[in-house]
Amino acid sequence: MNEPRFVAKRDRSGTWSVIDNANHMVAEMRGVPLIALGRDLAKDIAALLVIEANDNRPDELG
Repeated sequence: MNEPRFVAKRDRSGTWSVIDNANHMVAEMRGVPLIALGRDLAKDIAALLVIEANDNRPDELG
């Protein structure tokens, strides 16, 4: 199974960031980097971004 496009990852400082697996960079929302978040918030935002990315994906059946 493929890893989701967006995932929450723990930083060295102990906070959490949302990572975009398409480019392995910190994800942004409205131009704001998703860094220094709490674990639950990072996981919730990552889940929402995955849903949004899937909704914007072209229909695979054509």
